[in-house]
Amino acid sequence: MQEAQQLAAAYGADTWQLVLWFVHSVIVYADDINERETQVLIQQYVPLLLERPAAAAAHLYSSTYPLLPAAAANHIAYVLGLIQACLQRCVDQAATTAAAAAAAAATTTAVDDQTAAAAAAGVKEQGPAEDVHPE
Repeated sequence: MQEAQQLAAAYGADTWQLVLWFVHSVIVYADDINERETQVLIQQYVPLLLERPAAAAAHLYSSTYPLLPAAAANHIAYVLGLIQACLQRCVDQAATTAAAAAAAAATTTAVDDQTAAAAAAGVKEQGPAEDVHPE
């Protein structure tokens, strides 16, 4: 797999897609998804899938899940667990983004308040400081 990733990178292909389709294939074609070797094989690529959790969840749900036969209960449970992990990462990322946006909004409000207070006090608004040191 490492050689395939290097080759994909050399040709400008998206190596994340390669990992996604590899995991897809292992899930769909593994005889026993609960076999330790299969679990280890997939788990080493889960962190890469979670780099793009929404895309991974969408693919696993729309492309991998429908290929699993109804009798493959362990495979279905496994892919649904991966989808759940991807969706949880999406929730975590959204919370982090929302917290950062709230902090930025609070900072902007504080700066606006200070600017308004300075203007009320008669302080002239200035742009960025210029370098006044001669060379």
